[in-house]
Amino acid sequence: MPRNVEIKAHIDDVETLAATAAALADQGPFEIAQDDTFFRCDSGRLKLRVIANGGGELIYYQRASAPGPKESFYLISPTSAPDALRELLAAAYGEVGRVRKRRILFLVGRTRVHIDNVERWGIFLNSRLCWTTQSRRTRALVRRVNSWRNWMSDPINRSKRLTLICSHGDAPDIRLDRPRAATSVNAGVSR
Repeated sequence: MPRNVEIKAHIDDVETLAATAAALADQGPFEIAQDDTFFRCDSGRLKLRVIANGGGELIYYQRASAPGPKESFYLISPTSAPDALRELLAAAYGEVGRVRKRRILFLVGRTRVHIDNVERWGIFLNSRLCWTTQSRRTRALVRRVNSWRNWMSDPINRSKRLTLICSHGDAPDIRLDRPRAATSVNAGVSR
């Protein structure tokens, strides 16, 4: 099953974060409108993601409900009929929630950096380092990222988060330096 290390954090300064992400990114920004519907699932989490182009993805994942960096296992199946699938899943399992957001996506090596403007919740950084194999270097990365759990929750270090979680390669070097100077980028996300 594919996996990633995921970090989520509420953010206040969208402009600075977007500029830092743009300076680090290989690709992006890409703006994506998403509508996620969650269904009852005893063995993990199940959501149907509808994307603005009319397509969708059924996503099953397992992830701890704890603060800080966490490992996530997931499976994704595309669908061309998301509305019919939502109706079927709601009847079979029961709908437990819905989240609509505008996502700004940056790709930094194998890391996906999202700036999510979530209806009724606010703006969040969501970063995922993706991999498909469980190598010794990957296990070392998970231990290293988890060792910074307290540092990540410290609001004083908010400006350093992106540099910590973004890098190239299988086991990125986690740096504690300041992000590089960047030119201003309009992320398209309102405060």
